[in-house]
Amino acid sequence: MCGIAGLWCRDILPGKLQRLVAHMTALLFHRGPDHGAVWIDPEHPVGLGHRRLSILDLSPAGNQPMAFQEAGLVLTFNGEIYNFLEIREELESLGYRFRSSSDTEVLLYGYAQWGTKVLDRLIGMFAFAIWDRNGQKLFLARDRLGEKPLYYAQRPGCFAFASEIQSLRTLPYFDTSLNHDAVGVYMAFQYIPSPLSIYQGIAKLPPAHAMVVDAQGVQTWRYWDPLSHVKDPEPHDSFAAVENQWRDVFRKAVRRQCIADVPVGAFLSGGVDSSTVVAFMKDVGQRPIQTYTIGFRDARFNESHYAQEVARILGTDHRCESFDEKHLLTLIPRMPQVYGEPFADPSALPTFLLCETARRYVKVCLSGDGGDELFGGYERYRLFDRFYPYLRKMPTLSKCTGWFGLQLFPRRWRTAAFVCGQPPVNAYQAVVGSFPSSVACALMEAKEWPSFESYLKTGQRVRNYALLRQLMLIDLHTYLPESVLTKVDRAAMANSLETRAPFLDHSVVEFTLKLALEHVRHKRLLKAVCSQHVPRRILDRPKMGFGIPISQWLKGVLRETLLDLATPSRLRQVGITNVRLVRWIIQSHMRYNVDHGLELWTLLALLLWHDYECRVSRISSYR
Repeated sequence: MCGIAGLWCRDILPGKLQRLVAHMTALLFHRGPDHGAVWIDPEHPVGLGHRRLSILDLSPAGNQPMAFQEAGLVLTFNGEIYNFLEIREELESLGYRFRSSSDTEVLLYGYAQWGTKVLDRLIGMFAFAIWDRNGQKLFLARDRLGEKPLYYAQRPGCFAFASEIQSLRTLPYFDTSLNHDAVGVYMAFQYIPSPLSIYQGIAKLPPAHAMVVDAQGVQTWRYWDPLSHVKDPEPHDSFAAVENQWRDVFRKAVRRQCIADVPVGAFLSGGVDSSTVVAFMKDVGQRPIQTYTIGFRDARFNESHYAQEVARILGTDHRCESFDEKHLLTLIPRMPQVYGEPFADPSALPTFLLCETARRYVKVCLSGDGGDELFGGYERYRLFDRFYPYLRKMPTLSKCTGWFGLQLFPRRWRTAAFVCGQPPVNAYQAVVGSFPSSVACALMEAKEWPSFESYLKTGQRVRNYALLRQLMLIDLHTYLPESVLTKVDRAAMANSLETRAPFLDHSVVEFTLKLALEHVRHKRLLKAVCSQHVPRRILDRPKMGFGIPISQWLKGVLRETLLDLATPSRLRQVGITNVRLVRWIIQSHMRYNVDHGLELWTLLALLLWHDYECRVSRISSYR
């Protein structure tokens, strides 16, 4: 797990190239504090940088950027190739000789042997760039589910990439003006999805995509599509047979992800997903199993006692630290720097504390991410599946009531009003997002749906499946990589912690997508598997998640911060021109006791990011 960066710029002097790539790489120190290096091509204006968090082969032989001199290849790589031992054995049979025991060298030789087709052989999470000196081209790729990030920027004669947006933000070659399309999507969804970024001249490579950059330009393509594995069959196979088959697939994934040259721990909330991961770690012989959770002194948000009970049952070495709201509040000013873009999932705060806690003891933690999307675990799935068929037949209440009147409705009634009369993809946005898309447009006085093309295209592609399946596939393509995995990656890497998600091993994903909906609905299969290790009374409890009292804070400790930042001039600077509507939403929350906590947190996170951006720009200008 590491940080990567690189720059290919025509007509740049070697000394300046060295300084720029070194600076880009230094900004990623937190992603890899164990080693850092920059490689500059002596014949071409190309530089690669790397920061290393040593997990496999802790010796200097595993350092990067790594060169394969005979083939003219240089690699900078972030992530883990879990099946590297199998690929290595195949490459050795073809005559390759290895100098290290790292997966990095396996990837490098694999590209030398199979070219871009090496992607089809990889099981893992990754973002990497390979400079082909002989072909004078860059090959970049990102893993199938989007666990590892990859930003890039381009203009004629210049191309750059990095693990985090801050490394590109500092370069003088690209347009870093505000991307208003990105702000519109953010206000509707709480995050900025690929390929967009908050800056006009910077983009994200989407999950399961690869690109080649050469003198002719940039070519991008998708190399894996989860929808090609969806069968949605009738449940012909017996449930017991499916359960046994899935258990075997998942056991292999967990065994692969436990391979490391450092201790491996696990996050444990006491819920179905994390409990399943820990149970299978025990099943594959991982010893000792170290598990981590955090608790809150506010009982409404504390589920640490469930985690402690599961840890006792599974016999793990469990650590739990409790926090109060003061700990969470101290993190809020740090979030713009951690994420580099506006990001409004409130659970980012406790996730950061969890990663900070775990990092005191281990470098690697397994997580249960992906279980909800693959097994229909979110409560919103249940509610949408139950009520949407009725609401769709009703008239569109939002047009009758008006934006301002709707702000006085309780949140559930507001959401229902925006769902009424809408097709599934539009209606689901009002459920999964912050501001309904129509309100996001009203805030920016725009006429069209925010430009989240992959969300709309996915909605069209899955429209013939059962409603629950549609929601799960939409989230697998959008919410999971763009929100959940972004949250975890940045929170973990800010603390120099690697996280691994066995549910996102693509062999697990592909197998699960082929199962009948009745087998996976509301985690039926997963609970059956986990119940062999953990009592059903724990697995069947209501899902809690990482809740925090955002609505309460915005009326109390965050009230002045919100009011100080939400001035007409600041709002217009971030593209929100309907100041009157913003004031009415704030007034509804503060004066009329109508809960707009999620919407106002989304707004506050944007304004905090803008304030941070202005301060960074001033410092850069001063330097």
